[in-house]
Amino acid sequence: MNIFIEAPFNIDLNLKKYIDEELNNILKYDSRISEVRVFFSVQHNRVDSIKCQMNLFRPGTQISCNDMHRQAVTAFKKALSILKRQVIKESKIRKDHSAEQLHN
Repeated sequence: MNIFIEAPFNIDLNLKKYIDEELNNILKYDSRISEVRVFFSVQHNRVDSIKCQMNLFRPGTQISCNDMHRQAVTAFKKALSILKRQVIKESKIRKDHSAEQLHN
């Protein structure tokens, strides 16, 4: 899986390593994931000024989510939680559909 991280500020090595590890853990829910793009941006007119947006790509599907916080790592964690829920939901639907086809 390819992971791309973009930000208008410097991402330290520890945060990059943490992002890579957490996103690679999502593969246990769906091994077909080919790419995840993580975008950080600064929202100057908000109290929660750092926005983390993620786009996950797999064959036939793109999942997008975002969240905001004062700290980049917390914004990432909150967005990751949303992304995991969506991936788990999609994989469960796919498994249910596959099981249904086997019974017919």
